[in-house]
Amino acid sequence: MALPAFGRPPAYYFIWILPRNSFNRLCGLFADAQLPRFLLILLIRLFSWKYGVNLNEASKKVSEYRNFNEFFTRKLLPDARTLDPDKEAVLSPVDGYWANLGYKQ
Repeated sequence: MALPAFGRPPAYYFIWILPRNSFNRLCGLFADAQLPRFLLILLIRLFSWKYGVNLNEASKKVSEYRNFNEFFTRKLLPDARTLDPDKEAVLSPVDGYWANLGYKQ
């Protein structure tokens, strides 16, 4: 395994040296953690601000989530999103984008 190129943010190197399964487990533990209500609300609002999450589309209020995992898998209001009626359109059920595309070897 080659070393990553220099000049990247420090968090990149931290993630790079961790075994993949350990990092995934750590993220899962954090997402399921029962954080104090004020801290969870603050983190959800910061995350939403940073990544442009529209909290008005959610069927729950920010104060109703028990953990980050509930927020990440939140249900949206029925009229929150429109679907492209074009039968050739590619639709995704998540807020995000493809970072990579290719075959796994």
